[in-house]
Amino acid sequence: MASVIGRARDNICLLETLTLRSSKEGDCSICKQKYPYFAIQFKSLKSICSYQLQDHTNLKSDNLIVEIGDYGMSFMIFDFESNKLKLLNMFEFEKQDDLLRNLQMQDTWLSSKIDSDCKVFVFYNFRESILVPEKFHNKDNSGSLLDLMFGQSEDYILIQEHVSSKSIYNIYRVPEQIHHWFMLHFPKCAFKHSSSNQTEEIKEGTVIRCIVSFGSLKVIFSNQGQLQLIQHFPYSSPEDALYFLLRVCETHGVKPTDVKIQLNGLLTSDSALFDLIYNYFTDIDFYSSSFSDIEMENGIELPAHYFSHLLDLAS
Repeated sequence: MASVIGRARDNICLLETLTLRSSKEGDCSICKQKYPYFAIQFKSLKSICSYQLQDHTNLKSDNLIVEIGDYGMSFMIFDFESNKLKLLNMFEFEKQDDLLRNLQMQDTWLSSKIDSDCKVFVFYNFRESILVPEKFHNKDNSGSLLDLMFGQSEDYILIQEHVSSKSIYNIYRVPEQIHHWFMLHFPKCAFKHSSSNQTEEIKEGTVIRCIVSFGSLKVIFSNQGQLQLIQHFPYSSPEDALYFLLRVCETHGVKPTDVKIQLNGLLTSDSALFDLIYNYFTDIDFYSSSFSDIEMENGIELPAHYFSHLLDLAS
């Protein structure tokens, strides 16, 4: 077993993360801005971005998209047929030691917004996750691989997702209470790790896709169309974030001028972080995929790159 783990460790794409603490396993083959901003304070939860239609009564044809991770969570209600954004709430966890309490704070809010026929997509974005090539995947040893990388944990659900298009498995942990909360409230929901879908979005070329949110930079790096890295980098200053991007380039032997930067999340072109990135990387754009003409009310223009990564997960 040790030799198997040793070989696998040399061939995984590591997502660095916070330790979340079981012994239960589930096999799942399965920035400051000039846009709408509402600072809603809770004990350990802060609203970063909020938008809602005035008339928000019929949700039967709509989709609730939830993403939750170590640093924050987002809720979006979107009608793919009309390409209309109906609701968006992004929250930052000011205290990361009680994820369930942060989620429970939204219980009443969700109950008031969601119709029983609304389709629910839950995407976990926890950092305790590794990508393992098919030939090195062993269902019985997957928990040991996570222990090797992140240390032993308890009170978690172990999930193994097969990303067939990339011939890899995404092995990750979800806090048991968090997973059970979603299963209790949305028993028909579809759940997945965000990185499982994001690996399928890899295109040709040498690209660093950055998803900026909640004091965290999620970096998805591919070289000549081949996935090299998915990792969360916590940062407290623009200089921190720039350092991580340059470090990724140095580690993989590529020049910043040869890399295309695709930006998602809470970032604008007049921000200090964007200016710093532009000093080193010349090929930069805001990544909004096919969701560029989103319908909104009252003349509000919320940039599509703020939330297009959430839509890509569910589309």
